[in-house]
Amino acid sequence: MTTIDTHVTSAPASAGSGLACVAEWVTTTDHKRIGRLYLGSAAVGFVGSAVVALLLGIERISPSREWLDIGSLTQLFALQRFGLTFMVMLPLVVGLATAIVPLQVGARSLAFPRLAAAGFWAWLIGAVLAVVSVLNNGGPNGGNADFVDLFTLSAALAAAGFLAGAVSLVTTILTTRAPGMNMRRVPLFAWSALVYGFGLVLAVPGLAGVLVLLAVDHKYSRLTFNGNQ
Repeated sequence: MTTIDTHVTSAPASAGSGLACVAEWVTTTDHKRIGRLYLGSAAVGFVGSAVVALLLGIERISPSREWLDIGSLTQLFALQRFGLTFMVMLPLVVGLATAIVPLQVGARSLAFPRLAAAGFWAWLIGAVLAVVSVLNNGGPNGGNADFVDLFTLSAALAAAGFLAGAVSLVTTILTTRAPGMNMRRVPLFAWSALVYGFGLVLAVPGLAGVLVLLAVDHKYSRLTFNGNQ
């Protein structure tokens, strides 16, 4: 049994077949493409976070005039914090590591490439649902209970996506190195990805579990945490 999926490489799609090209990107298990998807999504998340930061900055420099109401301010602050962490910094690191680490260790591909691809889509779907929830007053201290539950579960789904990517990276570094490359020869960036991956493997399961428990607690009258969130 191998951690690298073997499959016949499909013929490249013609230039005019846009649908086939999109399908290739959606179903890809190529680590370079997965890394580019992470980096492109992180760039979009950075632009969105920058726009939110600009709105908050405009609100701060004009104290005599309120551009935004109090409720939207709270949600925008939550959206900025979530965006910078879950939609910019984490996918940026995961994307770089996914694209570069297999090349540095001499692996043919990522270990468990389908798991890495599924992790990307889980993160992307979770991040989009979280943004939709915040925009519908469902972030922290939000007034829409249904969207608050959706935000909590979406954050857990995004965290699970990062966990899948971390498992793939850690397994790649530990098991699919080129012959003759021991851990002392592994480049520093791959070492940093290994430490980062182990950190996610240790932290994310607890985070996801707490988020799911918090969503259930919020849905059913706050019985677990006695009303404290």
